[in-house]
Amino acid sequence: MAHLFVFRACRKERALMNMLELLQSECEKAGIECFVVGGALRDRLLNVATPEVDLAIATDPGQMVETLRERTGCSAFWLDRQRGILRISYLDEAFDLALLSGPLEHDLQQRDFTINAMAQRLEDYLNQSTEIIDPYGGRGDLGKRLLRPVTPDSMQADPVRILRGVRLLITRDLQLHEPSAGFLREASHLISSSPAERVSQELGRILTCANAPAGVDHLHHLGVVDALLPEVSAMRGVTQNKYHQYTVDDHANKAFAAFVDVIQRHQFLTERAAAWAAEYWSGITQDIRYVIMLAAWLHDIGKPPTRAVRNGKVTFYGHEHTGSAMSKDIARRLRLSRQQADLLQAFIKYHMYPMQLWRTGKLDGRLLHRYYHRVGSVGVPVVLFTLADHLAKGEAIAESEQFREHLQVVERFLEAWFEHSSDVVSPRPLLTGDEIAALLGQQPGPWLQRIKELLLEAQAGGQVAERSQAELFVRQAAQENEQGRRSR
Repeated sequence: MAHLFVFRACRKERALMNMLELLQSECEKAGIECFVVGGALRDRLLNVATPEVDLAIATDPGQMVETLRERTGCSAFWLDRQRGILRISYLDEAFDLALLSGPLEHDLQQRDFTINAMAQRLEDYLNQSTEIIDPYGGRGDLGKRLLRPVTPDSMQADPVRILRGVRLLITRDLQLHEPSAGFLREASHLISSSPAERVSQELGRILTCANAPAGVDHLHHLGVVDALLPEVSAMRGVTQNKYHQYTVDDHANKAFAAFVDVIQRHQFLTERAAAWAAEYWSGITQDIRYVIMLAAWLHDIGKPPTRAVRNGKVTFYGHEHTGSAMSKDIARRLRLSRQQADLLQAFIKYHMYPMQLWRTGKLDGRLLHRYYHRVGSVGVPVVLFTLADHLAKGEAIAESEQFREHLQVVERFLEAWFEHSSDVVSPRPLLTGDEIAALLGQQPGPWLQRIKELLLEAQAGGQVAERSQAELFVRQAAQENEQGRRSR
């Protein structure tokens, strides 16, 4: 399989290079200059693979499309017709072809950071020449591992560039040019009025990368959090009870960092749990990864508004429900999809639920079924997050006996999902809703859903295994339900 992957990767890369070679040939025939700009050059100098190649051309990009389409069968569409930016794709590879906005140096001056404001003639790029057009010192900054805006107003022109800068800092091992840091901070308040789709896309790239905790630190330092997520800023300095060593904001940041270790690096987990975590993470899309990581960061946003002191003790009663409700506004602000918004709410609402079930001392198939039935598709990441939430309560938690017990409980939850789904998570009902109604001689109604849920829990817990047992259980459950209704 590894050899097949390499073959496909090489085939795709070769297809892209063939496209670029064909484009260069056509440009040469027409006497048109074409340049590779931005990230492709930056990453080549860093010896890092890049998924993107951006080109600038001194003519309408649309004029080049037909020849490329005829020769390769590629597809093309306008990313921005007004600005003349065309995306051309073939075999899952793509490059963007943009109209030069003026002289090349002027075009580069409009870019975000010096390390992205370099250019190279397409012919030189294909020949792997070292000759680069670099009017703003990007190559020198790259050698010093510095991230520096091209001009003082680069960030004001497009505040989303601040998020892109944070992503570059943490994915390319760079340091922010400190004299220029003020330019980013001064523009950070404009992010809240920037296009939400672009903001969300960049934020997602930050939160899902392996060095995401450092990204969160940069977001705080540059004022992005204050502008974009005031609910997170509100956690700052809020003290907690004796069970927490840290303030709410410190706890949230430490829990997020620990969650990156758990769900991406599979640290702290047992061998079996690590394999299941890897299976889960590799099986979800980038959009779902983003919302899972966002939820982990936001899990305690309900604490500041619910904080109270009762009998000398700090409490946060119902903070998970308050935080879940607060997340609706955040989801609208970031233009999350309906699915993402629902996942965000569910994660925050249920982030303590697995441990609440554990503390009952009765964690069996019945309660495991109830958990996954209620929590739904965030069941697995919420269980894994409980470890991070625990680790962020104080120092040396990982060596404690309670945490070792916690690990075993997490493995039980994961085993139910990955190994016993048909028995525990989603057992096949022994009786349908119509059969239950007929058995009890009643018309279907709201009462029926509760009986069905109780029967599935009994099946998951091993109390009911045969149809005759299911019929007896339903009669008893209906009788108890009726007695409870009369006593209220």
